[in-house]
Amino acid sequence: RKRGPKAPHKLTKAVVEFIAHAVEDDAQITPDELRDRIETELGVHLHVRTVRRAINDLQKGGPRP
Repeated sequence: RKRGPKAPHKLTKAVVEFIAHAVEDDAQITPDELRDRIETELGVHLHVRTVRRAINDLQKGGPRP
């Protein structure tokens, strides 16, 4: 069995829902802006790449394997 993290641990269901609602409300929001909103409103510090991956996963219709 492979060791190490299997998924981003800071990317909780609440954060994913926040991202989904934010993208629904404003399709032109950038990952940088969204990361700043997540940090301000939820108190979770994420890397921009993590936010970008979450947005892509939502647009594709599911989480990454």
